[in-house]
Amino acid sequence: MSQRTKLTLAIVFIIAFILGGVFLWPGVRAPKKTAPKEVKFSQERAAQNATSNWQLVTNKTVGYSLKYPPQFKALTKQEFRAGDLIFGFSEQKIGDYTPTPGSYYASKAAMVKDEKALANGEFGSSPAFSLKESQRVVRIDHQINGKEFVTLAKYEECEVLPTRTLIFFKNGYYVVITMQVWPAKTLKTELPQYFTTDEKGCGHSLIWNWKTNSPLQFYNDLVNKKISPTTEAGIWYNTFDKIVSTIRLF
Repeated sequence: MSQRTKLTLAIVFIIAFILGGVFLWPGVRAPKKTAPKEVKFSQERAAQNATSNWQLVTNKTVGYSLKYPPQFKALTKQEFRAGDLIFGFSEQKIGDYTPTPGSYYASKAAMVKDEKALANGEFGSSPAFSLKESQRVVRIDHQINGKEFVTLAKYEECEVLPTRTLIFFKNGYYVVITMQVWPAKTLKTELPQYFTTDEKGCGHSLIWNWKTNSPLQFYNDLVNKKISPTTEAGIWYNTFDKIVSTIRLF
């Protein structure tokens, strides 16, 4: 074997040894996959990009802002509509609170009690007509707690009024954010399995089938993604989540 051949083999051996060390030697292993925190950050940034063209609402007195989809057109300064979907928000100073018909709180004392419960991570009082299974405490902008729940009808069994609600307290104010479906003609047409008729009490209109507890089944199917997100019900449910995710506190 010539001197040049020996030198060539030696160089090849050295290169192979170095490359093998890169992959096998504990101190120089290939970098690990992206950490969960980085993945979460990417997901949050993607969510922000998805709402970048949404309309912005800011309340400097209370100290919060939120966004809503551009297809929602103003009915009032705090209520907007897109087809059957109605999005609204309101703020009221706790010190000036006076209950009115349909209010979530019967008194200022009840409201203050709920504010303290949320500060401790508790849901607090159960809103009238709300599904207990939907009641949960949510974290808003990683800073404060809010209470979220679903109602599907109020006051009468003929009513079909799917509503998602978020309540939170900030800077001495009581804030309510809602998303409703009214009238729910498309929802009933797309998902007739949850409805029935009662000609004596409600005429020919489709109503919730309370005997089979279809409202609860409807809610569970939404949560478990058994109802398509492209239906009116799916759009209602998911749009509310996206709006809540845009809330910023300052």
